[in-house]
Amino acid sequence: HVGRKKMKPPSRTMEPSKSYSTIGYTPLLIVELSILAAIYFLSSSFLLTATIFGFFALVQVIGLKWEKTKKEERKEDSICSFSKALPAKDHDTWVVRAVYEELTRDCRFPIQPTDRLFEDLRFDDDDLDVIAEEVARRSRRTLDQKEKNPRYKKVFTVSDMIDFFENQPKETNQPNQAAHTTPASAPR
Repeated sequence: HVGRKKMKPPSRTMEPSKSYSTIGYTPLLIVELSILAAIYFLSSSFLLTATIFGFFALVQVIGLKWEKTKKEERKEDSICSFSKALPAKDHDTWVVRAVYEELTRDCRFPIQPTDRLFEDLRFDDDDLDVIAEEVARRSRRTLDQKEKNPRYKKVFTVSDMIDFFENQPKETNQPNQAAHTTPASAPR
């Protein structure tokens, strides 16, 4: 039909992520054990080392309990409930899915648009840089001229991250959209 705009394929047909988890307990545990070893060798005090080890262990237990509580509270959440919780406006479904999937990959519980990236989800700038590259690639956005984005340096929540990417330019050399097929692991 003449005058009909070709529709973009559904977001579930986008390429799967190439990245792996950027955070986790193993690197944190290695850092904590390194600190403990340094304290022990520098102070030769078993009591001081044991006290600090107890503090680190307590922090880990509290973090795991908090995550377990969030996972239980949000056990019914999915990308559908996530997208419905976004402010009522048209969103690029590819951006929404890419942000949701990339952030959820590193969390042990479903995320919500109002979650704060640093305080609630415990990401740091390095984590978000890796995630941003993958979100940009999957949503076919570029990170060029990000300093001109009205959301630049104003991304504090998951919803802010979606707004940031929706304000980024689309890639000009997009691959043929018809070539993308639904991966077997894509959520439906």
